[in-house]
Amino acid sequence: MPNLLDKPFARELLGLAIGQDQSLSPPAKPEESKSAAPAQNKAPVLAETAGPIQVSHKRAESSLVFEFLRKLNTFPLEIANAVEKFEQFYFANTPQLTRGDIQFLFLGDSKLKGLLNFCGDANNYIASRSCIQLFWKLITYDYNSMEAENFAAVFCSIKPEVIREMNLGYAIREIRAQTGIGQNALYQYLIGNPYGISEPGQIIEDKVAIEEYDKWIEKKSTTGIRFAQEAIR
Repeated sequence: MPNLLDKPFARELLGLAIGQDQSLSPPAKPEESKSAAPAQNKAPVLAETAGPIQVSHKRAESSLVFEFLRKLNTFPLEIANAVEKFEQFYFANTPQLTRGDIQFLFLGDSKLKGLLNFCGDANNYIASRSCIQLFWKLITYDYNSMEAENFAAVFCSIKPEVIREMNLGYAIREIRAQTGIGQNALYQYLIGNPYGISEPGQIIEDKVAIEEYDKWIEKKSTTGIRFAQEAIR
């Protein structure tokens, strides 16, 4: 199998090639980067409550994930652009990510916030929308037929206290442009997790979001329910 890092687009995504796109270049020093994330007051990292994640950044696939998360954490004003480029590359090449790679992508580690952290960022609507759209495509069979089952299995295996930090209530209530993504994500977790969590109120506290979810469940067609189940089958 060819080395993923040999692909020009992968090298651009990782910032390994010399280019003009500031959002894809190596992180600048704090005084030089206007969009660099502040050193303090960071949101809690989901991985801190998720347990150890086994991943080796020596693998090309793992390096892709690591560099993608580094860009999300370093350039908050360029998150949508970074997500778009990662999405284009991933679905064009379908790199084989291990369970550890997927956990790292979703949860990050003690130094880097994972993708799920950004899905419910109420301070950055554009970033939240981009990240939850990518997340949904990764766990959905229609978009990711080869690997959706693996991504969804990892998602459903995450402890409920960690999923609560994902802030799905915000996605359900505020991200109107993609109505249904937050509801579908919550539905998948509720029917697929092994922890006995089956009610929306066990994951989200936002009463408006719970009402929106209940309405969505009522209106969901039989085809739609099968579609949601298909990704975690």
